[in-house]
Amino acid sequence: RDVRDGDGMDVVNVDGDNPPSHGAPPPLDSRFAAGVGGVSHTLRDASLAAEAETERQKYLAHRAGGAGAAAGELRKSTAAVEDARKRCGARGRGPAGCAWWSGVVDDAAAAADRGRGLLDRIVDNHLNGNWQGREVAFTDLAGLRYQIEVDLQRMGEARGGFLDRMEHLSRLTASAAPNDVDAAGKCQLCRSQNIFGKPDASIGSGPRHTQGQGLSQRELNAMRLAAAAQVMCQHCAADPLFKSYEGILFGQQATDANFVATGGRWMEKADVGAGRSAPSSVEMVLKFISTRVPKSGLAAAVASEAAAAHLKSLEEMRREFTRAMVLQKHQREELFARDELAMATSRIRVREDHEIALGGLPDPLPEYLRASVVHDWELDDMEEGYGADRGAYEADLRRAVSQVRFLERLRSEDFGDGVGGGDG
Repeated sequence: RDVRDGDGMDVVNVDGDNPPSHGAPPPLDSRFAAGVGGVSHTLRDASLAAEAETERQKYLAHRAGGAGAAAGELRKSTAAVEDARKRCGARGRGPAGCAWWSGVVDDAAAAADRGRGLLDRIVDNHLNGNWQGREVAFTDLAGLRYQIEVDLQRMGEARGGFLDRMEHLSRLTASAAPNDVDAAGKCQLCRSQNIFGKPDASIGSGPRHTQGQGLSQRELNAMRLAAAAQVMCQHCAADPLFKSYEGILFGQQATDANFVATGGRWMEKADVGAGRSAPSSVEMVLKFISTRVPKSGLAAAVASEAAAAHLKSLEEMRREFTRAMVLQKHQREELFARDELAMATSRIRVREDHEIALGGLPDPLPEYLRASVVHDWELDDMEEGYGADRGAYEADLRRAVSQVRFLERLRSEDFGDGVGGGDG
C-alpha cells in the first residue's frame, strides 16, 4: 500500500474512485506508469497487478469457496418451481391461482352434511387443531377456502420479495464494494469472534469486536439492541424478510406457549430455524384434498395433474428456500474473507491535513477507509483497544492449545492401551 520515493517521502496509493485532493501525493499507479525514480523494477513489473489478483482469488477460493456451486443449485430449484407453477396454472410469483382444489371443496359443501365430515378430518387429523402454530379460526368450508386462498396469496407475495432480495445480495457479493465489505467485517449481528467461525449462539459480534461471556439474558438483550443500532451488513438487514417468508412457507408446531420446560431448561417448541423442513398448514391441507379428487373422467385427470404440479411447486419452494440459505451463508463467508484481505493489506496511518473531518462538514474519507486512516487523537484509544483484543485472543489461543494437548494425550493413551491389549 505504500512505498518511499527517492526523497524518502511516503507515497500512498489512493483508490481510483476517490482521487486525492489538491496537494495530496499522486496515486501510486500513476508513479509506476511515469517511471518515477525510487520505485523498484519489481514493483514496476506490468504483471504485478495480475499476479496479486491471482493470489487474492486463490485466497478467496480457499477460505470462502462454494458460492458458485450454491448459486447453481438455487437456480435449479427456482427453475423447478417455475416449471411446476406453469403446469398447475398458478399466477404471479407464487402458488396462488390454482383452482383444482376448489372443485373438491364445492363438492363437499354440496353434500348432506355441508362438508362437516371433510372439515373435521382436516382440522382434527391433519392440523391437530392448529393452523401455523395458532388455533384454527374457521368453522366451515367457506372459512377454510378463505384461509387457503389467503395463505397462497401471502406465499406468492413473500416469495417475490425473497427472490428480489436474494438477487440483490448476489449482485452485492459479486461487486464486493468496499463499503459493503467493510460493513460485513464490522457487523455485530452475524459474526462470532472467531475468524470464519460459526455464529455465536448467545450473541453475534463482528471480527473486530470481542463477544460477551458470562452475561445475563437481560444484558445480552441490551447488547443485541446496542449492536442493532450500529453497523449492520446487508445480509443481516435481510434476516427479517427471510424469517417472515420462512414462517409462511414452513410449518410451525407451536401453540400459544412457544416455549416449554424440558429437562430443567427452556427450549423452543416450534419447528424453527433455517433447517426446518415441515410443510406449512396450507400444504398439508392441499395434500389431503388431492386424495379426494375423482379418479375417473377427463376433468378428473386434468385436476389430478394440476394437483400434483401444485404440490410439487410448494415442495420445490421449500427446497428453494433451503438452498438460498446455503447460498447466503457462502456469500457472507466471501465478504468476511474479503474484509480479512482488506485488513491484512491496509496500512494504518494518520490523516493528512486535507483529510481531517471538520465539525459540521461531511467526512472527506469514505466509510471503509476510516478504520485505517485515523485522526491523531484516535491513536491512544486504538492502542488500548488493540491491547485488550490481543490479550483476549492470546487467552483463547492458550485455552485452545491446552485442549488440543489434552486430546492428543488421550489419543496416545488410547492407542497405547490398544497396542498393549493386542499383544496380550
